[in-house]
Amino acid sequence: MAPCPVGAQPYIIKRGDTLYNLANRFDTTVPAIISANPSINPRMLMISQVICVPMRNGYGPCPRENYYTIKWGDTLDKISEFFNISLDDLLEANPRLDPDRVVVGQVICIPLAIPPVTCPENTERYIIKSGDTFYSLASRFGVSIESIEVLNPGVNPDALLIGQPICIPLETIDVRLYYGNIDNSELVYTVKTIPYTTDEDKYLKTLNALIKGPYDDNMNFTIDKATRILSITVEDGIANINLSRDFLNFAGTLDEVIAVRSIVETIMQFEEIQGVRLFIEGEDLIGPSGMPYGVLQ
Repeated sequence: MAPCPVGAQPYIIKRGDTLYNLANRFDTTVPAIISANPSINPRMLMISQVICVPMRNGYGPCPRENYYTIKWGDTLDKISEFFNISLDDLLEANPRLDPDRVVVGQVICIPLAIPPVTCPENTERYIIKSGDTFYSLASRFGVSIESIEVLNPGVNPDALLIGQPICIPLETIDVRLYYGNIDNSELVYTVKTIPYTTDEDKYLKTLNALIKGPYDDNMNFTIDKATRILSITVEDGIANINLSRDFLNFAGTLDEVIAVRSIVETIMQFEEIQGVRLFIEGEDLIGPSGMPYGVLQ
């Protein structure tokens, strides 16, 4: 059987089952069950047939929101022993679960308290999702499995729970943030360490750090603090930066020039960027001449 779609659970048909009583039992609808099982014949359900039952809230209620995905060889006895909880507590947390018929891929509730997680600097808090492993997370974030294990010493990588928070180490880079000097006669820079995951994240966090500054009393900044980075994309070496309209709150032409140049110089320090094009909520940024700035270098 193919995996059930997101928000649905495997279920083994028993004697007397109909789609109508299953819909009532699992708080769903007959059309929803049929939609999740397009190949079944609703009038000819077979005992031991495995179907997918959609759940209104995805996985079913779980007070602490700790979910576990059944794996090959699992039994409820093994699961309760593994998580050091009683079988009675496990069954009470999963009232719809048939203890004699657990199905691989089925998501159940683990009534286990997980302490709150506070992640240290240069790391990112991540919430475990269905199918996550330390291996897949290491590949996704470009870090080693060992570095994830070191950050999460109390987490068992073989017993990850859906909804469980862990810490992911981030790459860091020292970036130059460009600002006007005290009288805006020239650009100067300060260096700041930025944690990031992807190139796009690196650009975004660099510009957000730029907007939060300056970090030196001898520097002047002309970008409105309310300015938001709506999007950043890079195509053929050109960084397309879409800003909120707050960016236009300049005190004058000189402030505008410094604000534009500070963004351009800050982003072009990355060797893969050959030019920058600025947008205001999807439209080209218009310069003092009344013409778009176009691609800046």
